[in-house]
Parts: sequence; structure tokens; C-alpha cells
Amino acid sequence: MSISCDCGGGDYEWWYNPPRDFTQLDTNRRQRCFSCRELIDLGADVGMFTNWRNPITEVEIHIHGGDEAAEIPKANTYMCETCIGLFWAMTELGFCISLTKGERMADLAKLSQTGDM
Repeated sequence: MSISCDCGGGDYEWWYNPPRDFTQLDTNRRQRCFSCRELIDLGADVGMFTNWRNPITEVEIHIHGGDEAAEIPKANTYMCETCIGLFWAMTELGFCISLTKGERMADLAKLSQTGDM
């Protein structure tokens, strides 16, 4: 994850829709928090991110309707109650967060306080 004050678009490998509220983890097995990597128990409150990417090859473009801007779904990712709370607090303050697997929201919160972004 990286943190920025610039929320402009970019050419990323994938995009996400952030959650607006908690949901309960109702998968077949426990999941790891995308941020802190702790295991999340079934039924726990989580933030669920829906993820997608654009097609990369001509075959993918053809499969998804011939549109280069098609959205190819990726697996959902989850944040535990603590990490999603930090995510929401920081985005409410106007920070833009690029998700990177295993980069801790707590570390980003410390960076935002020191201004060493």
C-alpha cells in the first residue's frame, strides 16, 4: 500500500472498490487480512474489497466482449476490523491508498502522522 494526497487516475495493474460498511466474513474458510495478514475468523466483521483489472491480451479482450475497457473480476480481498477502520479514517481525511498485499495500515497511519509520505 502506498499513501498519497493525489487521488488521480493512473495505469494500475488492478483496481478496487472499497467497502462502505462492515460485512461478515461468510467464505468457506478463514481469510487473511490483506493488510496485516492476520487470519480472520468466519463470521467476523470485515471490510470486503471487490477487485478487477482490464484485459491484458487480445484473447481476454475477445472473451470479455471485444472491449479493451472491460472489467475482469478478481478475487475479493478482506481487511480485518482494525485495518478497515484505519483505511476508512485515512480516506475520510482525504488520503488516497493504493493497496499492496501485506503492507500494514498501521504503518501507513504512522506515516500520515509524521508527513513522511
